[in-house]
Amino acid sequence: MTLSPPAADHPDRQGEAILLSVIVLAFCVAEPLDRCLVALERELVGVPHEIIVVVNSSSAAIEAVLDAHPDVELLRPSVNLGFGGGCNAGAARSRGAHLAFVNDDAVVHPGWGAALLARVGSDHRIGAVGSLIVDGATVLEAGGRLHDGLHPVTTSRGEPLHAVGPAREVEWVTGCSILVRRAAFDAIGGFDLIFHPAYFEDVDLCLRLRHAGWTIWVEPASVVDHRESSSTSAVGKAALFDRSRSAFLSRWRRDITESSDDRSVHPLALPTRRDRGGSPHLLVIDDLLPSPARGGGLPRMMQHLSGLRGSGFDVDFHPVHRRLDPTDELVASGVRIIDDPFAGDGFEPYDAIIVSRPHNMALARSIARLHPRAPIIYDAEARFAARVGHQIQFARTDEQRACLEQELIDMERIEADIAVTADAIVCISDAEAAWFRSRGATEVHVMSPFPDRIEIRERRPFEAREGAVVLCGWMAGADSPNGDGVRWLASEVLPLAAAMAPGLEVRISGAEPPKDLRHLESSRLRFVGEVDDVAAFLDAARVALVPVRFGAGVKLKTVDALVASLPVVTTTIGAEGIDARWTTAMRIADDPAEFAVHLVSLLTDPVAWDRAHDGSRRSAAESSNSISSSWNTLVRAVTRTRGSGA
Repeated sequence: MTLSPPAADHPDRQGEAILLSVIVLAFCVAEPLDRCLVALERELVGVPHEIIVVVNSSSAAIEAVLDAHPDVELLRPSVNLGFGGGCNAGAARSRGAHLAFVNDDAVVHPGWGAALLARVGSDHRIGAVGSLIVDGATVLEAGGRLHDGLHPVTTSRGEPLHAVGPAREVEWVTGCSILVRRAAFDAIGGFDLIFHPAYFEDVDLCLRLRHAGWTIWVEPASVVDHRESSSTSAVGKAALFDRSRSAFLSRWRRDITESSDDRSVHPLALPTRRDRGGSPHLLVIDDLLPSPARGGGLPRMMQHLSGLRGSGFDVDFHPVHRRLDPTDELVASGVRIIDDPFAGDGFEPYDAIIVSRPHNMALARSIARLHPRAPIIYDAEARFAARVGHQIQFARTDEQRACLEQELIDMERIEADIAVTADAIVCISDAEAAWFRSRGATEVHVMSPFPDRIEIRERRPFEAREGAVVLCGWMAGADSPNGDGVRWLASEVLPLAAAMAPGLEVRISGAEPPKDLRHLESSRLRFVGEVDDVAAFLDAARVALVPVRFGAGVKLKTVDALVASLPVVTTTIGAEGIDARWTTAMRIADDPAEFAVHLVSLLTDPVAWDRAHDGSRRSAAESSNSISSSWNTLVRAVTRTRGSGA
């Protein structure tokens, strides 16, 4: 590396040995921090640098990681300074001519630092450079723009890496990995603390740099891997996001309105409506494109999209994280997939906005500002606070327990807020509907998680099947309900079951199972990856296992197995919310020995298996739901109340 800081940057720093100061905030979890520091130390060999870790939250595990990196400089504030405050404190301690801020759960690729330094050194007007943020082979962020000069929107999300193109000037870059010229950082006073503890500091910093005359670039040659997920730990911060978003909009709306020469309308004015032939126009928001093989509520979302289309609605679907390809079923449904809900050619107002998962509620509210007559319908795929409450009792470390206890407080507040701010709420169990009503919700509907029509497949006999299966999705990682359930199954249930049935095999589905669980694989437990045909996967097995010990709402993997007429062995949590008519097909046990007995019985006893299988087929034949009718009634009633004219 032969780069040196521009002479005009900071006269009193000329001649210093430190070219790059990397600042990382440590908060709550240790394993990602270790991966982050290992990658940084490997990348910066030979580069005059320093790595400063600001310890915003410590634990025995974090201290062990820091002990393993003795060359890292530590800064220990007496309180949690949040993102902006922690970054500012690290910058104040640092000595480098350039400052790089890197998330503790980010892993830099080779060439990361050289590419950033080369770009900022190519033009003295560049104030900050952001990296290309990826999840494996998929782009998460490649800089961003401001829709209507106000709403931050990422660019290139969901694209393959080769489609991003060269470095370019952008309006903002993410704080996940951003290099800032020290002179520019000092000139504007660093990150603004009005966003404490987190969110929108990076966009705000970039806008203030641009107003001060600097330019912002994204450099795709600098790559950082950042694993996004639908984990509950991410969900618990939604309230902070909403509050910071309000502060951001308040500041920059005023600035844009005052500085615009030709803006004759408010930046949030409603666009002109196109003639759509009278079909009510809906926007549906969820984490990912619905995929039957991915779990996590995604198969259920496909049912709901089909139901909405069956009601005659014109449906747009916005996946917050564009990491999956649309299935043939989704394409055939006529649902339009949109990556940017704030923009589009011939942009139309929505008659209703349906949003799934608490952490997406802030986005729905932001979009709703553009559509003041559109009610927000919250799709409660599960009550996340209840899930976290169950999870606490299975915390494996004090660090994890402390994080979960704080998350429980946050989630209770978030979901209670949703209860009184959403125009309507859809639940999948009576118990969860009762909770939302107890928190002030007045328009609550329960929709069965079972499909409208259950196809009764040709009966495949006991002797034509083998083994047991577990339907899993791994987007939430190793500490998800699925991860905990598989650990419990492998360590406490299967050793007992194998003693009674030595040849048993359990096949676990799900794309990209966490590395932390792969060591559990054995002759009796096998990860088979993503399965294209879930129905065929179930039809080849004798038993479906749902070994979840914490969670909330109806477990859709239980529903999927029952719909396939497959006997189920599950826990009390796994059977939660399932109608009593399906109990003939289920064996319920929370004790590992009892769970093992039920598993072996259904694997080895044709009579017991036939009884459970036939009971499931009878229940399937008697099942009668109408998701289309339910959505039609709900959406039209709520939109009439809001006066949208739908």
